[in-house]
Amino acid sequence: MRHRVVAIIIQDGKILLLHRVKNGKEYYCLPGGGVEEQEMPEVAVSREIKEELNLNINNIKKLFEFENRGGLETYYLIDNFSGELKPFGDTDFNKGIRDSVEWCNKKNIEQINLVPLKAKLLILQQINFNV
Repeated sequence: MRHRVVAIIIQDGKILLLHRVKNGKEYYCLPGGGVEEQEMPEVAVSREIKEELNLNINNIKKLFEFENRGGLETYYLIDNFSGELKPFGDTDFNKGIRDSVEWCNKKNIEQINLVPLKAKLLILQQINFNV
């Protein structure tokens, strides 16, 4: 079974999201990626965030996990990070992917197309945006 790790990076009451345009479709998602063979999920989420956003993450806390499209997704709360944010995520013009990063508050998240929907609903229920 495919295993994907996802980071919910929060700062000043906002969550860092990727605003993605892929094959003509526009939506928001959280940064993350696949766990490699023999890799621990906490190591994978750190690696993926370094690759996608150029951030070093600390204080990794598992929030929830669920099956999505035949794979397992594990979500981690990150409230401590360092580095200079790279604003391009997984942009790859050859694959038709264009990402930008946006900090979104709870009201923004309620109104946007954040996928997967189950993650959006769990975030709205479990994250304290007033921190």
